[in-house]
Amino acid sequence: MSKLFKKPLSVLLGIALFCFAYQVKSQDLFAARNLTAGEQFEAAAKVFKTIIEKEPNNGTYYYYYGDNFLKTYFADTLSNTIKEMTDAALVYYTKGLEVDPNNPLNNVGKGKVALYNGDVNTAKIEFDNAQAKFPSKTNKASKLSKIDQAITLICIAEAYINAPKKKDINQAITFLDKATLLNPKNPEIYLVKGDAYMENNDGTNAIFNYKKAEELDPKSPKAKLRIGQLRYRTKNYQEAQEYYKEALLIDSTYAPAYLELGVTFAKAGQNEVAKKYYKKYLDLSNNVTAKVKYALVLYDLKDYAEAIDQFNEVIALDSSRNDINRALAFCYYEDKKYDTALFYITKFFSKTNPEKTINLDYVYYARILAKSTMDSLAVIQYKIAFEKDSTNTDMLSEMATSYAKMKKYQDAADVLNEKINILKKINTDPATYYPDYYNLGKYYYNIANWEKADTAFGMAISIEPNFIQAIRLKAVTQNLLDPDVDENNKTILIKGKAKPYFEMLLQKTEQDSVKFVIYRKEAFSYLAYYYLLYKDFCNSIAYWEKIVAVDPQNEKALGAIKDLKGKCKK
Repeated sequence: MSKLFKKPLSVLLGIALFCFAYQVKSQDLFAARNLTAGEQFEAAAKVFKTIIEKEPNNGTYYYYYGDNFLKTYFADTLSNTIKEMTDAALVYYTKGLEVDPNNPLNNVGKGKVALYNGDVNTAKIEFDNAQAKFPSKTNKASKLSKIDQAITLICIAEAYINAPKKKDINQAITFLDKATLLNPKNPEIYLVKGDAYMENNDGTNAIFNYKKAEELDPKSPKAKLRIGQLRYRTKNYQEAQEYYKEALLIDSTYAPAYLELGVTFAKAGQNEVAKKYYKKYLDLSNNVTAKVKYALVLYDLKDYAEAIDQFNEVIALDSSRNDINRALAFCYYEDKKYDTALFYITKFFSKTNPEKTINLDYVYYARILAKSTMDSLAVIQYKIAFEKDSTNTDMLSEMATSYAKMKKYQDAADVLNEKINILKKINTDPATYYPDYYNLGKYYYNIANWEKADTAFGMAISIEPNFIQAIRLKAVTQNLLDPDVDENNKTILIKGKAKPYFEMLLQKTEQDSVKFVIYRKEAFSYLAYYYLLYKDFCNSIAYWEKIVAVDPQNEKALGAIKDLKGKCKK
């Protein structure tokens, strides 16, 4: 899936009522929850408002309205921030507790908000408060049914499973086990328990629970979808597709199955087939969020032109969405339309709240600036991107490139040294960053620091012995380090330090001599001159002749051959 959004695991319940509910002909909780599950978040909000107006003291309505905001976040983590959505949800959870204080669901909602923001202790307090409202020896007044108690426990378990910062799968399973004792015939318990085991990479127990859910509710396609997702995680894409298709046999309008089919075909490299399924998902979902998701999928499939068209359609529907400016900037950059990309990324940053930015915003901003020959500004954004995510050491490589374009080679070298030192500390395989040694060598070469350049090229070759460009520059720097003068300070001598590297260069390029003809001529020239200095005239002639073989009009080589012919005694 794309690095730009998180694929939700939400599912569409009671899809047969979907259109009926969408037209708001049946203003009930079931319809509203179906709209949320179908990612019709705006339409769901309208229904929640209507049913709350009719029954303003029903705390359950407030809980699921708050949940609508949280699911909006998980459906599109690029456009929304967790704080923004949890703040919105908290308003309704708080109001729900005010109007219906004996309803435990809004305590669960407040616990979710705390947990999703990383506050585990507050979350536990709220979850305990919710359970304190169950019938017990100390709370004999509670009339909460076992069915409702089980639902409350399921909601707590889901919170622990979905928490972006502090997941606790063991806690989730504990709550689900309690829910099973209260209402063992509720298929939702087993679906959520399957999700818990899937998060724990326990496929055996996940399938067992999904099968149990399927047994309790054979007309629901949800278990088929979940098993397919499990097969996808184990890279069994073909079997995953079969389960998604089985889900569609149960309900041909089950939108999530089309989305997941698109994912599996895209993973298999069948992009056109994938787009067909994504389009079907879009047609069924028919809302702005789905359009954004489809456009992001197109981005992931590298179909940037079509992604741009989809994002422009979203802007036509809702011009207030600043996240679309960001997405368009990304697409235009990848489509190599850097001027347009710069327009949209500048527009995005001029309108955004810093809390709504993500690391990738600064990465793309830096790259767009670099492609727009604004390298000094690009460096600033690269620094911000690296500060926000110091594990992304590629930012340092790109920053070094911008410094080099400004001819600030020492700065470029310093940045690359920082990257290499970081990767060494975490024992990263050198094979992944040997080009950084090569670039480091080039930066030192450009400031005439031959010793450090030579060391860097040597490191690159030690990691990748067939790195032709590094071998060539190692030879050149060895030659620059080599010259000396004789005892009378008259004659420059070559000790031959570069000789084995030029010979290695010829050996490594022999199978592709046309491609590397310039490098080979350079090696021939060095070796011809080396043998001339050491009065090995026959070998010198041989290398001059190799130059003539690839460059018949080379006057220097022709003149040398003429002068040396009489000196070769073979």
